[in-house]
Amino acid sequence: MTHSTHPVPLETKFSAPVDGPGGDVILNSLDVSFPRTTAHVEGTGAGKHGQPGKTATLNITVRDGHVDDVLRLFVKESKPPMQGGINFHTHVVWASGNHPFIKKVALQGEFDIAHAQWENAERQTRLNELSKRASGKKKDEPTESVTADIKGAATMTGGIAKLSDVSFKIPGAEVTAHGTYNLEDTKINFHGDLKTVASISNETTGIKAVLLKPLDPLFKRKHAGSVVPVAATGTYANPQFGMTLPGR
Repeated sequence: MTHSTHPVPLETKFSAPVDGPGGDVILNSLDVSFPRTTAHVEGTGAGKHGQPGKTATLNITVRDGHVDDVLRLFVKESKPPMQGGINFHTHVVWASGNHPFIKKVALQGEFDIAHAQWENAERQTRLNELSKRASGKKKDEPTESVTADIKGAATMTGGIAKLSDVSFKIPGAEVTAHGTYNLEDTKINFHGDLKTVASISNETTGIKAVLLKPLDPLFKRKHAGSVVPVAATGTYANPQFGMTLPGR
């Protein structure tokens, strides 16, 4: 995946003096709106010794934006996979050259997504069920539609995004993780811990609960619930989730 083909309406306001002899641009202020989210940009577009063309060095900030507006710029699907609010700040370096955009751009920043819900009904249903079981609710209790709060730090070079200090919270559970996402082949590789209000055996039913009951002491938290090592691999379209047993 190297680009999105969705048309996106943009409105811009900017102040950018240009150095006549050298052609360098100082971007004092640029506000880009698309369509319900506004990004504020400051930086330069200047030549670097030993490099052809210009290199853009930018600081980009979004406050009270919509995550679906941002994702629409990068995904090929007809609808962005997620809705919710977003704040982020990132430092971007975009060099000139003939390589694809995601190979040329490097970034480092932090993000915060609030009240996220998924467009994919199956994924949202699985999230609802995880929240119900992690909260220790009974099987016959109604399953509510939940939202997630996600935050973390990210860097990207060569089309590989590295995420650290990622926190994913839903009612009854929190995942803390780190890992990588390949923007070209969409492969994911994340590892972390799942913390739940209920014990691990309470999060399953039937024979699974019986088999996992002896493992409760291995994953017991100090006060209540469980801490379970987990991993997510596969691809964006077909993620594979699993539990990593101690010592494995």
